[in-house]
Amino acid sequence: MTDDAQLLRRFTSEGSEDAFNSLVTRHIDLVYSAALRMANGDSHLAQDVTQTVFTDLARKASSLSPNVILPGWLYRHACFTASKSIRTERRRQAREQTAMQLNSLSNEPDVSWDQIAPLLEPAMAELAETDRDALVLRYFNRQDLRTVGNALNLSEDAAQKRVSRALDKLRTLLHQRGATLTVTALAGLLTAEAVSAAPAGIIATISGTAVAATVATGGFTWALVTKLLLISALIAAIAVPLAIQHQTGVKLLEENRSLRRQMDEASRLEAENKRFSNLLASRNEAQSLARTQLNELLRLRSEVSRLRQQTTLVKNQPSKSSPISLKFENLDLSHLLELYAQTAHRSILRPTALPQTSFTLNTSATNDAEAALLLEKALAEKGFTTVLDGDKFAMIVPAYQASIAVPHSAEIKTSPPRWPGLEERGQVPTGEVNFPAAFVETVTKIYAELIHRKLISHDRLPPGLLITFRNQTPLTKSELIYALDTLLAWQNIKVIPVGDDSVQAVVSTAQ
Repeated sequence: MTDDAQLLRRFTSEGSEDAFNSLVTRHIDLVYSAALRMANGDSHLAQDVTQTVFTDLARKASSLSPNVILPGWLYRHACFTASKSIRTERRRQAREQTAMQLNSLSNEPDVSWDQIAPLLEPAMAELAETDRDALVLRYFNRQDLRTVGNALNLSEDAAQKRVSRALDKLRTLLHQRGATLTVTALAGLLTAEAVSAAPAGIIATISGTAVAATVATGGFTWALVTKLLLISALIAAIAVPLAIQHQTGVKLLEENRSLRRQMDEASRLEAENKRFSNLLASRNEAQSLARTQLNELLRLRSEVSRLRQQTTLVKNQPSKSSPISLKFENLDLSHLLELYAQTAHRSILRPTALPQTSFTLNTSATNDAEAALLLEKALAEKGFTTVLDGDKFAMIVPAYQASIAVPHSAEIKTSPPRWPGLEERGQVPTGEVNFPAAFVETVTKIYAELIHRKLISHDRLPPGLLITFRNQTPLTKSELIYALDTLLAWQNIKVIPVGDDSVQAVVSTAQ
């Protein structure tokens, strides 16, 4: 479309916000409808996807082909972004479920291998052959999932599912026999204890017995020939002088005893090595399971601690003479965040592209702390996560982006200064720094002025990136710079020094 191409050209060459707004108005219904269908009617997720698609359009506009069919590009990108967001949400839910399982694991009684061992084979016998083969290959034969899949004519993913289902069935059968444990605990026990090293001497015994049994089936003729050969050998042996025979026998006997002692020692060392290998494998498997959940568990525990502290603060804070009214209908997100900042006495750190939603409350609070808790609950019901950052900040992000809300303001006082030589000189008054929705270029210019350094051109930054911030509390310069660093980092932008008196904003490679 010629009009689309002209508007894109105006935006990329002149930075025209009017041109970009015209593109958004023209195509927003197309993008939102596609996102809504992909999200199975989830309007909040569809709004997030729509915001992301147009943000990406602003960032990639200069790299689009002059002949691009913009509606087609927007439709494809909306479908891709929605699919990616759905996968992210599913992974988050899976992490939370695993975290809950890990927490429940710590509360369950320990079950030792001595309790499981007598019950294992009867329970294994009740499994279907396919399930039993999967467990034998994975835990008894120490095969990785790819090898298990090849043996069962399955893909690696299908083999993992087969093993997981079989492990759960085995756990149920053990539970029926009085051994209660989780699938994770059962997997750990099987990994560590299911296989014991056989004595080294038994290998030769079994091999000899098997060969002898094979020879015994050779038929009468072969037995007759063998007997003749044995008789001939016996006659030849009798002809050997008895003295030499005795000396040789004593020597062989001593060598045999020495060899048996060595074999017993080797068997003991091999069993010990096997036990340590099993313990190491169990430890590695447990670490692999926990490593991906560690950050989420720490965050959840931090949230529980924070809520307990705030509950104590609400109980201990004296009530005001008149209650704080929290009665409003269809209040937009921006005004709700301003109200939260006033009651929590914190400056808000938030991504600019938050889902547009409204809030309705009909309640009141006896003090600011109680009001802040009620507003946090209202935000949580609409899919937002609140993370307190020190004494001055609160991070508000959509729940599916909770991983980016990592508080670090405590490091302002404990770590070396971000910009050496920066003079604090009091605090920045409330409301003096206000970005309703400013371009990154504007924010970095003010950043450079705060630290008294020259800003080098940042033409390589993606166009259209926006920052939203207002200091709702008095802040020192170091605290204000921390806030701007955090907001820029959420956009993958970092301010770096160039020489002694200049800085430059660059795209950060850290994820």
